[in-house]
Amino acid sequence: FVSGKGTENSPYVAYTETELEQIVQMPDKCYALGNDIELSKSWMPIDGFSGTLDGRGFKISGLNIDSDKENAGLFSKVNGGKIKNLSVDGYIKANKNAGLIAAVNEGEITGCIVTGTVEVKTNNAGGICGDNRGVIKNCLSALYSVTAGSFSGGISGQKIRAERAQYERLQYVCDPAFLLL
Repeated sequence: FVSGKGTENSPYVAYTETELEQIVQMPDKCYALGNDIELSKSWMPIDGFSGTLDGRGFKISGLNIDSDKENAGLFSKVNGGKIKNLSVDGYIKANKNAGLIAAVNEGEITGCIVTGTVEVKTNNAGGICGDNRGVIKNCLSALYSVTAGSFSGGISGQKIRAERAQYERLQYVCDPAFLLL
């Protein structure tokens, strides 16, 4: 990273696909986007994210995952981490648990926008996350398509441990043409 220290006051700033991929090496640090990022190859999800990613209103596009595995998304699992102010556009095809932001959310996702397609063979397909065990608020999902064998939804496919999962001020629109991202 060319700037930042990985702290809340001085996050590492990602400007490129390569820098975004490096989050997997330090999933407990603070990050921010410095501009829109277009992904050019199949994405390997970041696992066990416990840090912070502030999209600063920028967009990650070209997210592409075509796999017969489970837990597919920008993050395979948000484990106490926070993702905010991020837009993601992409295509995901997986066996189980898929969402454009996270496959499994046990953290907090705030102020995010997703567009694209999510297809799951078995359970839990969602626009923001496939399986929500955390908090999702102030988010917008405008998917072209979201499908699963069971449990699919524009925001999340399923919420588990209902006492922990929270949703606030969410929107799901059927036609992404309403969004000018």
